Amino acid sequence: MLQLKALENLLKSGIKVHPAAMVSFSALADVSRLRQRLMAMDRRFSGIEIEELALYGDVEQRLRQRKIRYRSSYPPQSIPPEQV
Repeated sequence: MLQLKALENLLKSGIKVHPAAMVSFSALADVSRLRQRLMAMDRRFSGIEIEELALYGDVEQRLRQRKIRYRSSYPPQSIPPEQV
């Protein structure tokens, strides 16, 4: 919530911003709701930058140890260029 309020305040101040969201740990419905909220805030936010988990080093092992589940990820050699 604070991040959305920060975006609103930046917009009100005339500062150019571009939102990004790490979606690997979120349900698709939550990502969709975020997109809707951002679009309601400013039409330019339709192009939200989507970021996904990159499994560098022992990241996957540490997530498993902590029982943290994720929906999507990429191995380092397969990260799409638009996410670099």
